[in-house]
Amino acid sequence: MSTTPLRDQALIIAPTQQSRSWLRRLLSPPNPFYLLSAAFILHSTGLGISGAGELPATVIVGIVGGYVLLLSTIGFGIVRLWNVWDDARSILLIVMLLFLEMALAADRPLVEHSVLGVRLLLIGLTITILATEIILRGLRMRLPFAFRGPLYLLWSLLFLYPLIMLDPLAHREYALMPWLTLGFPVACGCGILTLLPAVRRGPSSVGESGTPWEWPWYPGTLFVFLGLCLLARSAAICVSFDPAFALDFNAAWNFQSVWGPYFTVPILLAFAVLLMEAAIARRHWATHLAALFLPALCVGLSIPGSEGNAAYREFVIQLVENVGSPLWLMLLAAGGLYAVAAVRGLALAWRGVVFCVLALGAVTPETIDLRQITHAEPWPLLVAAGMLMLPGVIQHRSRWVLEGSLYAIGAVWAYDWLDGQVISEMRLVATLAMTATLLVGGLMRDAAAQSIRRLGSTTMVVAAGEMCLQTSVLHAVRWLPVAYLFYMALLPAVIGGWCRDPFVRSSGAINGVKWYTGTLLQVSVLLREWYAWAGWRSFLWGIAMLHVAVAASAIKGGVHRRMLSVLLPSRVVGGRSSC
Repeated sequence: MSTTPLRDQALIIAPTQQSRSWLRRLLSPPNPFYLLSAAFILHSTGLGISGAGELPATVIVGIVGGYVLLLSTIGFGIVRLWNVWDDARSILLIVMLLFLEMALAADRPLVEHSVLGVRLLLIGLTITILATEIILRGLRMRLPFAFRGPLYLLWSLLFLYPLIMLDPLAHREYALMPWLTLGFPVACGCGILTLLPAVRRGPSSVGESGTPWEWPWYPGTLFVFLGLCLLARSAAICVSFDPAFALDFNAAWNFQSVWGPYFTVPILLAFAVLLMEAAIARRHWATHLAALFLPALCVGLSIPGSEGNAAYREFVIQLVENVGSPLWLMLLAAGGLYAVAAVRGLALAWRGVVFCVLALGAVTPETIDLRQITHAEPWPLLVAAGMLMLPGVIQHRSRWVLEGSLYAIGAVWAYDWLDGQVISEMRLVATLAMTATLLVGGLMRDAAAQSIRRLGSTTMVVAAGEMCLQTSVLHAVRWLPVAYLFYMALLPAVIGGWCRDPFVRSSGAINGVKWYTGTLLQVSVLLREWYAWAGWRSFLWGIAMLHVAVAASAIKGGVHRRMLSVLLPSRVVGGRSSC
């Protein structure tokens, strides 16, 4: 008989059963026949674009509306009778897709016969609200007003927004239509932001939802799918209500319009705001990453490009002339969003602000294609340097100070302030970068400082080795190689002594040997040039043998052990330097 207590056996068995249940839910998809049924219904209606034999819009709305109410009743029954929540979730999402179809079916009557179109839109919105309430109340699914209000607001936008286009269409003000179509995703983005109070409260905003779905899957999945419907509606509005006179017959027949990927940005950016709010409230790593990634995705989608149909290109030109490039506007919006998130404590958000500032140095209000970027302004480098160095010093973050220093060096280089120096421009930039790395690592006191200063000293050893090889030839400035090697030896020695870091001191000692060797090589080269000295090679060999002899004597006297005890002390606090 097992001696394991029953409580411990339960703890062993329960995780296994839970993992099997989770795996079974993952590998077994919901009932696919509801989706197949809805697909056949959608195909049968054809949305009024099939040409001959198409159904009137009133019949389409009647069929779809009746099918929606039927699905809602079925969802109520399968949960109440059989407790099949997975299929009920599928039905709920399918019903939302059918709501979208009812809105799309009313577009043509709205353009051709406005009164009929208005009636169909109002009927579709009424069916949407009625079906939603049947599902929520019938299944006892709790959806507080903080969520229900934004839900009905977004459904109202999906159905009723086209009404504002009736007056411009009636008065043939076709120039306003592209701007009104762009206004739909902007209005939807504002509607999505009404979810902020609920998202800020987190799981407590729903409490006991009455469903087996935990926060944020419920009601998060509902609004994500609604967002997809809004994106589809945005593209359909561009096709249905914009005459797009710049298109030829074939382009219009293929449903080309002014719509572009940047039309999705207002909706996605609104979801990014919600994700950042959720990340700040919950401190969940996946939400955190998604909140940082989505604005960057919006930046990529906001590049309109110079390709596309005639109507698309014409509206992009109007947008740039009157407002600015979508890419430029998105960089401003993303930078502001990242800044607010950084002030509220979202990690890595400040880095997003810096990247947006750097990008604004290359992107102008007229930039619609990355191929137009041929020059970058230096001022964003200085701004980014200040944005990183100042908080880095205050918060003792050596990585920020180092990155800001590198941006400042890049700005000095970009402003051509390094031209006309005795040392080459590239070598001077590299020397400034190595110096900044070593100084930041030596002066800062956080955990990363040691790694930074050791990186700087290591790069100085490599650079000094390359310069030591060049002392065997003459330079335009005779003293330059020796002075360069002396600097490469002196700075690590001073910083290593200041921080009591044996690794950096060793780098300084190695560079000191290179400076000494380089000095001898440079002296021999100068003597050979000045006096046509034939014995310069024997001189160098004699000096080399002298050093070997001194080294042998030092080893016999135990000097090497004393030097190692100085460079590599045995007592290092915690195995690290005391700096």
